[in-house]
Amino acid sequence: MRKLKGLIDIFLISIALLIGIIFLMSKSPLNSIYQLFIGPLSSPYFFGNTLSHTAPLIISSVGIAIAFRCNLINLGGDGQMYVGALVASLVAIYLAPFGKISILFALIIASLSGAILAFISAYLKVKLDTPELISSYLISIASTYFVSYLITGPLQDPSSNLQSTNKVDFMLEKIYLPSNLSTAIFYALIIAFLFYYIFTQTKFGYENKIIGYNKEFARYGGISVSKNYYISFSLSGALVAFAGGIYIFGNYQSVIKGFSSGIGFSALTISLIALNNPLAIIPIAFIISLVNQGSIMAMQNSDISSDVALLFQAIIFLLITSSTLLGEKKNVKLN
Repeated sequence: MRKLKGLIDIFLISIALLIGIIFLMSKSPLNSIYQLFIGPLSSPYFFGNTLSHTAPLIISSVGIAIAFRCNLINLGGDGQMYVGALVASLVAIYLAPFGKISILFALIIASLSGAILAFISAYLKVKLDTPELISSYLISIASTYFVSYLITGPLQDPSSNLQSTNKVDFMLEKIYLPSNLSTAIFYALIIAFLFYYIFTQTKFGYENKIIGYNKEFARYGGISVSKNYYISFSLSGALVAFAGGIYIFGNYQSVIKGFSSGIGFSALTISLIALNNPLAIIPIAFIISLVNQGSIMAMQNSDISSDVALLFQAIIFLLITSSTLLGEKKNVKLN
């Protein structure tokens, strides 16, 4: 409870610091703050789009939380999502004659692609003791360059004004017109509640938690650490890639070059604030989505940059990291 209160304090301090920075940077700070925090809620269209972008954030954040709970850090979110989106798009186009069922197969195969990328990092961790945060990040960079090459090269849609692939024929059903909000939000909520149950009520969730606390104690208790590393990290990558597919079928309809940049960092921040609790991820993902969408509106209707959303997440990340390091230093002194 004390740790949760501390994270809430950090969250509120981050908002206060962000508002202070806006007052220093903007010539019309009140308008900028309005656009940032109220703009995304000001109409059904903007509110629906904020919820639409919340759905993949929830899914990818749950994926990052799976790794975190096992004391693993998945820094490959951007690449896994990018690959998952491309794979989902290609499968959906290829299976278009089968109708809307192509979306289901596309999401499944996209998840497998993310699981494979993450599995490589888990394998290197288990067999060679290679830090997973380094391997997942490097794999992400390589994957991102390769996917961008395909999007701007052999797979580019010649009829589009954007650097993007051909559009998929089918999308998830819209539920709140005129916005892009689709049934993806229900998938996101189901995944969050499902993994909350898995974390709290299953053997896998228990083993995952024990390994996160102390892997040597887990080994002593008969838990296979390597097996859990493989499963947890692969599941993490699968969910992040699944979220990439959700972006395609819920929002963009095609893979746009660089669309996933920074989303892995957002998922990392959300999971940290939520203490890896899938239910806590839901409201925090909405707030981060609100700031992300608000930053775009603020850029269009005021004099601040859209990078303010990244600044907000960076402040949160810095404060959480600092508090953790200070806590560890305090424990060392006490011991």
